[in-house]
Amino acid sequence: ELHGSWMQSYFSMGWKYGEDYNREDKTHPDLVSYSQLGSLERDKDSIFVALCEIARQWIN
Repeated sequence: ELHGSWMQSYFSMGWKYGEDYNREDKTHPDLVSYSQLGSLERDKDSIFVALCEIARQWIN
């Protein structure tokens, strides 16, 4: 799962959940399970996956 991998990479860099995004404190509101994301964030993931699929078709 894309979101899970993204979360693991952030956690490995010391980030944690926070209500507000704060680069200095390393807090991010999207460090929650995929089902807890708002529809806008879920849509961003879907669009990213679709764009990657299109790019893969052009590369191959």
